[in-house]
Amino acid sequence: MDLFSMVHLLLLSMGETDLHSVKSGPYNANCIRYSLVKLLGLSRYDDDVCVSRWQRSGKVPGGDHQYIDVVNYNNGNSERVIIDIDFRSHFKIARAVDSYDRILHSLPVVYVGSLTQFKQLLHLMVEAARSSLRQNSMLFPSWRSLAYLQAKWYSDTTLASILLLAISNAKDI
Repeated sequence: MDLFSMVHLLLLSMGETDLHSVKSGPYNANCIRYSLVKLLGLSRYDDDVCVSRWQRSGKVPGGDHQYIDVVNYNNGNSERVIIDIDFRSHFKIARAVDSYDRILHSLPVVYVGSLTQFKQLLHLMVEAARSSLRQNSMLFPSWRSLAYLQAKWYSDTTLASILLLAISNAKDI
């Protein structure tokens, strides 16, 4: 079974109620991320929850973000795969024009895909947001910039599962 199908089945098994409550707080989103990592790990995927943190730099505000990073080994090759359980919400903007809304709603709620495809989507969404905001005579905020979005997924990452493993090992002592 391919990774996309596996993630889809795992999310379905978690129940619709759990997935709709992702937005109700970080605790639920964290539980879903860690459950996915655990279940994918049991299926022999090399995966971890990654926490990216970045400092303010110029006009780009600082922040942090969590996502799942998977190294998918296929026929002797490895490919980095990103899983973001609330992907579409990162691109919502105020007073979007219809064309932007159509693009936004074509994005998956849960993103599972290669880093190359991911980079292309980021470029597309930044340009679409810039165009939509321009059509409404609105300024393009720094937290919609490509630099800010790249910082969410490309900055130095800390593998959160290392911390989780250390905590669980400490409980066993």
